[in-house]
Order: sequence, then structure tokens, then C-alpha cells
Amino acid sequence: MGMEIKDEVVFYDENPVRQKLKDGDSYINLKDCKGTSNNPVNLPEVPVANKYPRPLAFIIGFYPLRSYFIKEVKNPLRLALINLAGKMSWWGKLKTTVEIIHLCRKFPKANRKNCFYHNTHVLMDIFDHFFKHYYHKPRLEMFKAVRDALLPTLEYDAHYAWIMNWFAEEIAKEIQTGNWKLNEEPFPQKKCWREEE
Repeated sequence: MGMEIKDEVVFYDENPVRQKLKDGDSYINLKDCKGTSNNPVNLPEVPVANKYPRPLAFIIGFYPLRSYFIKEVKNPLRLALINLAGKMSWWGKLKTTVEIIHLCRKFPKANRKNCFYHNTHVLMDIFDHFFKHYYHKPRLEMFKAVRDALLPTLEYDAHYAWIMNWFAEEIAKEIQTGNWKLNEEPFPQKKCWREEE
């Protein structure tokens, strides 16, 4: 990849941020991507003393990644989910499911250092607990893809975070009234679920 330096701003022949996201990188050092030939960007310098990564909400929710994320990840994911719910052949559903998993992997990896909302950390704990029990390999990647898309979305998108909280509140109300029936039987496929020892 060729580059030239003009006024201390590096211009790349190809957008490095978009390329890293297309490659499925879960971590992108924005300081390495100071500008592109189409869209030069002067990112603010991050103090060296700050050892913590940038908040996930800042990385996804602001320029330069916000527009890429909406056009290349969120909109195709939304349309794929809608298509999956519609009528299509088993082959079409399989291809759409693979596309959804691929799109979910384009989300940056959420962790305890780059996520700051309490509910995101609670959901991380729930997923960690779930993956200690569930080990059905054919579906494990699907659940991991759901986790990888859901955690960053709750962290940076207030619209979806509010909806998730609303559903959690409604389920909690139904559990308290006894209307939501909890698991009374063991997991149907014993080989897929490991109880704590």
C-alpha cells in the first residue's frame, strides 16, 4: 500500500479503517489511520499517560467509523434478520445465517476496559456464565456472534439499549407475577448443557 506525506498528515491509497473492518479485525488503532486520500482525518492525540483504550461507544458512535458502521454493518444486518424471518428456501436461510454471523463479527470486541455502562457488564457476566454451561458446537458460534453484536450495540446505541432494558423489565414483571414459566425440567439435550460441578 503506497503512501505519501503532506503537511504531516498521512494519506493512504485505500481507507485503512474500512479495510481493517472488512478484514474482521476486532481492534483498530485509530492513531495508525490518520487519514485517507478520500477523507483526510486529523485525529486528536491521545495522552500517553492514558493507558486505557478508548470507550467502545466513542469508537463506533463517532466519525470516522459511525457512517461505515451504519452502511456496512448495521443496515445489512437489519435486512438480513428481516429476510431470515421471511419465506425463503433452506439454502437461502443457511446463506443468510452465515451472512449474519459474518456481520456480527465485524463489531469491535467488547471487554471490561472499553465498556462503561453497568448493564453491559452485567450482560457480559451472563454470557460468561452461559458459555460455562452451553457447549453444543454447531450452535456455539451463533451464540457467540449474538454476544459479539449485542454487547457493543448496548454500549453505544441508546435506542437499542432502551429497548433491551424495556424487555428485561417486562420479563422481570412477568416472572414476579408468576406468569413467565421458568425452566422446571433439565436441558432437553443433556449432551449440550453442562451443569456446574
